[in-house]
Amino acid sequence: MKNICIPAEAPELTSKVDNHFGHPNWFLIVNENGELVHKIVGDEKSHHAKIFARAEELGFDSAVTFHMGPGAFNVAVDCDVKIFLLEDIPTVLEAIDRHKDGKTTLLTSGEGLSCGGNCGH
Repeated sequence: MKNICIPAEAPELTSKVDNHFGHPNWFLIVNENGELVHKIVGDEKSHHAKIFARAEELGFDSAVTFHMGPGAFNVAVDCDVKIFLLEDIPTVLEAIDRHKDGKTTLLTSGEGLSCGGNCGH
């Protein structure tokens, strides 16, 4: 398994998963052992399209999140990044454990997704 990209409220593994993938405070790139590989501030340089464009460079091929809009999903598909959804908002470490245990759901379509309204789209 490659590294996983997770939107986070803070740059620590014990922080909560950010509830909006496109505009989180941070993107954490974590390996399957729960070790932090990269932390990227969530700003205009890393908005969802830009973070997915860096997937190969940052070494991730999947993202785990609570919420994602259709724009982010479509860019992920174009960049060969798989999206897995959480049922609630755990810490980053809990999200990694759930993913390893098969307790995340692979998102196969952007149909029915919505931005959420708090990103200014």
